[in-house]
Amino acid sequence: MTEEQYPIWQHLMNEAYAQWKDTLTYERWLEIIGPVRRKAVLLGNLNYQVHNGGFNQWVDNAYGLHAMDVLEILGEIDTNNSLEVSEMIEQICPYINFESVPEGFGANYWRTDENNDWCMGNTIADSIDEQYYSINDDLMEDIEVFLKSLLKGEE
Repeated sequence: MTEEQYPIWQHLMNEAYAQWKDTLTYERWLEIIGPVRRKAVLLGNLNYQVHNGGFNQWVDNAYGLHAMDVLEILGEIDTNNSLEVSEMIEQICPYINFESVPEGFGANYWRTDENNDWCMGNTIADSIDEQYYSINDDLMEDIEVFLKSLLKGEE
């Protein structure tokens, strides 16, 4: 994503990340950046992570712990693309361990079964990556329009 392609979205993310301080946890930072920037960041993290390593990376790096927030935002966007991504995320939600404490990469954020097997969520995540990639350009346009409308509402 570049500022030339998606100027509003990237600008909001740049503003939010400018507020990051080493003393803040990711969770606390999300609380203080404001609702519009928070939405931009959560959607940006979804997009960056899935493009870099699929839905598995999004979960493995603890961003999937915010799946319910992302689902809510995608519902607000309410386009065919956002609703399709919601359906993808809903497929892996039962396998995300939402009780996990965010520790960044390396912790296990997948639920395990009675055999301590977390592979089902991982397998489903792998199976939906290509579907995400196929609609991503249109989804990004939808997100840009959505964020622009939110900014107008702040004025």
